[in-house]
Amino acid sequence: MILLDVGVGFAAMLESHVHHSAALRLVDEAEERSLGVCRVTQLGWLRLLSNPVTAGSAVLSRIDAWEAVDAVLEDSRVVYLEEPPGTGERFRKLSAANDQSHKLWTDDYLAAFALTGGHAFATLDKKFEERYPALQVLTLPTGVA
Repeated sequence: MILLDVGVGFAAMLESHVHHSAALRLVDEAEERSLGVCRVTQLGWLRLLSNPVTAGSAVLSRIDAWEAVDAVLEDSRVVYLEEPPGTGERFRKLSAANDQSHKLWTDDYLAAFALTGGHAFATLDKKFEERYPALQVLTLPTGVA
């Protein structure tokens, strides 16, 4: 099972996204029930799809954003995953750093979720593997250095 990062799913859904091709390739090559989505991923998609800054002219109303996310979850390659027991404790350990990295909260949670559930993790973030060395990370090619 590969847990999807918010950006991977968003890029796959939005044709105008700069990384649409790379994300769509991952989805197209996936086997049945091999791509995982969690509540945080789902919420991220809803937020990005309904935000004119991130979605541009493809921005959706909240009801349409729900329909887009529902369509992804109806795909036979995608599975909605409940939080594995122990995720909260692992999240606390990963995020209890003596820094002010306010942008890492969601990354820490998704890494904890994937690690606790025994899932690989697909992302566009080239630094993810470095930050979470115990996690099997699939970094999608972005064409950006």
